[in-house]
Amino acid sequence: CPRRAFPGGGAGMGVLAIIGSITLVLALVGAPLLLDVLASFFPRLSAGARRRHGLLLERGAAGLILAMCLLAYCVWLTRFLPYAQAVDPSPVALVVHVAVANALWFGTVVNWALACTLRPRALPRGRREEERACSECSGAQQAPATWHCRLCAACVPGFDHHCPFIANCVGAHNSACFLQFLLCSSGGCLYAAYVSFQAFFECIAFPVANIYFEWGSSRPRPDTACRLVQEYALLFLPTAGMCALVCALTTWQAYLRLRGESSAHFIRRWRVILGVKPAS
Repeated sequence: CPRRAFPGGGAGMGVLAIIGSITLVLALVGAPLLLDVLASFFPRLSAGARRRHGLLLERGAAGLILAMCLLAYCVWLTRFLPYAQAVDPSPVALVVHVAVANALWFGTVVNWALACTLRPRALPRGRREEERACSECSGAQQAPATWHCRLCAACVPGFDHHCPFIANCVGAHNSACFLQFLLCSSGGCLYAAYVSFQAFFECIAFPVANIYFEWGSSRPRPDTACRLVQEYALLFLPTAGMCALVCALTTWQAYLRLRGESSAHFIRRWRVILGVKPAS
């Protein structure tokens, strides 16, 4: 039997480059996230490492988020938008794709930038009996709902958690922007997964299954559209994983908001349950 070419073949090096790049991105994203989780639940185990390397990792992670947004927009503009236009050339479909993608992309980038750059502001002082001294700030008085962040070296009103992907605390000063960033990025990931799945199924999954399982399907393959997207259709696989992670984080933050509980209170409650003592 003659060997059959892989659909969209001749792009092996491109596929390897994409897979290697995505693996590197996931590793760089996972490192600060893992460090943040360890520091939250087991502060004695990771406090020293977090103080030494936390800011450097977080600034790198924050820059990586921006780089990923720019790269995703370029890939969508040069590969997946032409593919979607070739599959459905109607003007209405083009307008919908452009409007949805740009709204979600700009919403993600703008809210991410605001969450990164907005700094804590002091809340109005409460009654004297509600105030408490901060052990990290030479006994300075804290307003209610204020917690000290060791990475930022500041008391943060409405403190929720320190996020490595914005290199900043999430608190009263930027919590709305942070939640909007998560919502927009979740919507963007879902849209990217939808567009890339269509290309992945039509150009790779179904043709390969039809050949190797000998289904004998006569369903035509959109070759013109597939030549536009080529091996980039494989981006559906990491996109689906990233989509699951971002949507899980968004759901978690929304759940805590609905309960009226912050991440800090949740973590402290579980520290008590697990018997973990706070770092000295």
